[in-house]
Amino acid sequence: MVTGTELASDERAENKRRRISGRASAKLWVSAGLAGIALVGAWLKYSPGASRTSADTRPAALPQVVVSKPMVEDLDTQLGFLGQFSAVSQVELRAQVGGTLTGIFFKDGDIVIWNWLTGNLTVPRIWSRATLEAWKT
Repeated sequence: MVTGTELASDERAENKRRRISGRASAKLWVSAGLAGIALVGAWLKYSPGASRTSADTRPAALPQVVVSKPMVEDLDTQLGFLGQFSAVSQVELRAQVGGTLTGIFFKDGDIVIWNWLTGNLTVPRIWSRATLEAWKT
């Protein structure tokens, strides 16, 4: 059996717990409200769209620019570089008949057009003049 004093002390302990938890929740709500008010105030003060009075808006000062006289100097117009080059396309020259090459009539880098004489070839006597004429045409 539970006596009256034990019941009263249990009720008092329960009431005390309720009051403590009630105070904690009230403190929580008050602190959350104050934080919210602080956030709204900061947003209103520092937001980019905050309305400003006309006396508060002044045109920004122009930046200071320093101007100096240009320098007059002689510049070296020749530049030297180390490098390597090669031809875009290559040509291999071969004779259509056997013989000895006795003359070359072009230099490296010259532009050679179709049917130009580029060399002289000495042909052995085996070939007849008719055969040579046939090769020329």
